[in-house]
Amino acid sequence: GEPQNWNYASLPVGSAVKLNTTGIDTGQLGEPVTALIAHSDDLLTIGCLNSVYVLRGDPTYGGQIDRLSSSIGIVAPQAWARGPNGETVFLSQDGLYGIPPGVSGYPESISREKLPQELRDIDVNNYRILMSYDVRNRGVFIGLTPILGSGGKYFWFHWETRGFWPMEFDPSFEPTALAYRNADSPLDQ
Repeated sequence: GEPQNWNYASLPVGSAVKLNTTGIDTGQLGEPVTALIAHSDDLLTIGCLNSVYVLRGDPTYGGQIDRLSSSIGIVAPQAWARGPNGETVFLSQDGLYGIPPGVSGYPESISREKLPQELRDIDVNNYRILMSYDVRNRGVFIGLTPILGSGGKYFWFHWETRGFWPMEFDPSFEPTALAYRNADSPLDQ
C-alpha cells in the first residue's frame, strides 16, 4: 500500500481492541490493572497488584500479551520510575523490582532484603504512591502521601548503595505529584 498510511486496522473511535492473549492461561488478565508503563517503543508493561504482563507490538495488528510474573505486581499507577540505565523500577508489595531496558524478562529484586517495613503491604486505597528517579542525586524518591489528611511516609533510595533513607515533609506541603525536569543548569533539575 501507501508508505504514509499508518492505519493498520479500521477501528471506529472508542471501540475495543482484541488482543492475542494465547500466552495467558485463561486468555485474559486475572486481576485489575494497576499501572501501564511504556517500557520501550515496542513493549508496554501492564502491572496488576500481584502480577506483571507485557504487551509486545501493536495491539491492533497482532499484539501479544505475555506474563512476566504471577507473584510480583505493581502497587499503583505512579509506583514506578525509569532507572539510570533505562530500566523500569517499580514498587511491589514486598520491595523494589526492576526490568532491564529493552528486555521483558522476569522482574529482578533490587531492594527486597532492605525494604523498610513502611513500604511493605501498602494500603493503596489510603495512600497516593509516587516514585521518581533523580538523575543528579542518583536515587529514587518514594512517597506515600495520604489521600485524606497528612502524615505520609517518604524515602530516598540511594541507587549505588541500595540503601533507604527516611525523609520528612511539613504536613502542609506533602507531595501529591512528581516530575523530573531536565534543565540546562544541573542546579535547576
